[in-house]
Amino acid sequence: MRVEEIMSSPIVTLRASATVSEAAKLMAKHNIGSLVIVPDGISSMKADELAIVTERDILRKVVAMDKSPAIPLSEVMSKPLVTVCYDCSAREAADLMNKHNIRRLLVAKDGVVVGIVSLRDINRRLRFGLARELLESKRDHYFRHG
Repeated sequence: MRVEEIMSSPIVTLRASATVSEAAKLMAKHNIGSLVIVPDGISSMKADELAIVTERDILRKVVAMDKSPAIPLSEVMSKPLVTVCYDCSAREAADLMNKHNIRRLLVAKDGVVVGIVSLRDINRRLRFGLARELLESKRDHYFRHG
């Protein structure tokens, strides 16, 4: 299974000068746990120019520290980002997440971000694949021994 098969695309983005409150509302609207942050004045999606903010960042860096949700994302976003190539395997992506102790990777093709993949995406596909294999083996067993 390759990353491009399980990644989410297009990515929901927000500018770095937007507030934490705006980010939280946008995440809720799209039912997602992170946003890719684009620096003000930059329009490219080159991985080395981007940052990320997650629900966890908001909880730990804003709520738990009693900061105002009106602060700009530039104060809570995480950078540099870890990327994975779009044609890498899901196993390689999971290994990168484990190595860097993160739950999301941006997916890059020729240095440009084309999607995002989360640990949840990988686990969901692995569970689905294992369940399918189990059902197929049971079906084969039934027909052989029927």
